[in-house]
Amino acid sequence: MAAESKKEIELEIGHVLFIDIVGYSKLLITEQSEQLETLKSIVRATEQFKKGKAAGKLLRLPTGDGGALVFRTTPEAPVLCAMEIGKALKGHPELKVRMGVHSGPVNEIADLNEQANIAGAGINIAQRVMDCGDAGHILLSRHVAEDLEHYPHWKPYLHELGECEVKHGHKVSLVNFHDDEAGNRETPRKFRQAKVARATRLWRIAVAALVVILLAAGGLYYYSRQSRALTDKDTIVLSDFTNTTGDPVFDGTLRQGLSSQLEQTPFLSLISDSSIAHTLTLMSKPKSERLVPDLAREVGQRLGSAAVIEGSISALGTQYVLSLKAVNCRDGNLLAQEQETASGKEQVLNALGRAATKMRKGLGESLASVQKYAALPEDTTTSSLEALQAYAMGSRATDVDNDYLAAIPFFQRAVALDPNFAMAYMMLAGSYQPQGELTLAAANARKAYDLRERTSDHERLNIAAFYEIVVTRQPGGCPPLLRINSTNLSAR
Repeated sequence: MAAESKKEIELEIGHVLFIDIVGYSKLLITEQSEQLETLKSIVRATEQFKKGKAAGKLLRLPTGDGGALVFRTTPEAPVLCAMEIGKALKGHPELKVRMGVHSGPVNEIADLNEQANIAGAGINIAQRVMDCGDAGHILLSRHVAEDLEHYPHWKPYLHELGECEVKHGHKVSLVNFHDDEAGNRETPRKFRQAKVARATRLWRIAVAALVVILLAAGGLYYYSRQSRALTDKDTIVLSDFTNTTGDPVFDGTLRQGLSSQLEQTPFLSLISDSSIAHTLTLMSKPKSERLVPDLAREVGQRLGSAAVIEGSISALGTQYVLSLKAVNCRDGNLLAQEQETASGKEQVLNALGRAATKMRKGLGESLASVQKYAALPEDTTTSSLEALQAYAMGSRATDVDNDYLAAIPFFQRAVALDPNFAMAYMMLAGSYQPQGELTLAAANARKAYDLRERTSDHERLNIAAFYEIVVTRQPGGCPPLLRINSTNLSAR
C-alpha cells in the first residue's frame, strides 16, 4: 500500500487577469526580450500587484508572451490592475498589449520542475476572453461584468459586445471595458468579422430566398401560361412529328395516332387535312408539303386557329421518348407540354395515348370530360404501327389528294395487318363507293359496323351514319355519293 495517499484537488475561485503582447512572435528576439521586460516592470509597478503580493493573495503564471495574474481577493482586483496597466501603456506606444478578465475555479499544481503553478477553467476562459481582443482591449467575461454592474461607478466602463466564438466552437459572452484613459473603444476585429460573416450569411439566405421566390413566380407564370385554357370554339393544327429515330414506320403514323386520340373529345377541334392542303395551295406551296412547326403556325394563323401541337420522337437505347408541345399560333407562347417514355417499339402508341390525355388536361379540358372520352389507342385506331402507317397514307390520299382509288391499297393493307381495325374498314368502304363498287362498299361498311365498339364515340357516329346510308337504305333507293375522310362524313 502506498505510503502517501493522493491529495484531493482543491478548487477555489480566482479572479484572473490574462495579458499578452500582440504580434509577439513577429518581433525580433531582442525586441521580444525588451518588450517583455517593459511589460513586467509595468505590471509589477501597479498598486493591485503590490497589494496582492504583499498579502499572499496573488499567483503568477508566465506564458512566454505575457502571463496570468490570479487574485484571491475581489473581482475588482484584476479590473483595477488592468486599468493601471492600460494607463501606463499610454507611455509605451510600441508595446501592443491586450487583456482579458474572468472569475472562475482554479487550483494550484506543481509542474515538472516541482515549481508552484496554477490551472483550471478560470485560467482557460480568461485566456479565451483575451484572445477575442486586439491591441489595447480590456475584455471582461459577462460573469465579471455582472459582478461589477451592481456598482454605479463601474457602469460607464462597461460596453456590451455579445458572443464571440472561441476554440472548439465554444462561445463566450463579452463586455468591452474602457474609458478615456484605458482600454480600446473600437469593436474587436473578431466581432467585426463575425458581423460581416453574419451579414454575408443573411445576404446569401436573402438571395436564396429571392431565388426561390423568383423560381416560384416563374413557375406560377409558366403554369399560368401552360394552363391558359382553350375553349371548345378554338381550333388546333397538328404539325408533322419530328422523327429522329431513323425508323420510317413513325413517319405520318404518330400524327395520325395523335389525331385519333384528340378527335375523340368534343372539347378539341382539329383542322382537317383537306383544309390544311387548301391553305397550303393558297400560300403557293405544294399541298403535300411537310408540316414543320413553323409552317404549321403560319397555317394556323391563316385559319384563325388558337394553337399548334408539335410532336417528336427520339430513341434512347431500346426506349423511345415522345414529346408533345402546344404553342399559341399568334405569339408562339407555350400552352402545354408533355413527355412520355415507351419501353419498346410496341409500347409507343400507348405512350402517345398517355401524352395526349395529359395534353388535353393541360389545354383546359375538364377532368370529367377527359375521363369520359378516354378510349385507348388500340380502341380508337389500332395497336399495330404498320397498320396505322398504312391507314395514315390512305387518309392522306383521300383528305389531301382527293384520290380515293389510290387510297384503296393502303386501307386494304391496314385491315390485312389488323383485321379488327374498324376505321380502316369504313375508309375502305368509303373509297370503294366513288368507284361504283357498291357491294364491296357495303361489305366493308358492315365489317366496320360490327367492330364499331372498338372505336371512339366520334368514330362510332361516323360508322353508324355511313352504315345507315350505304347498307340499310330503302329497297330500290339509290345511295347518295358520299365524300368520306378520316374525320368527317358528308354528301357530295
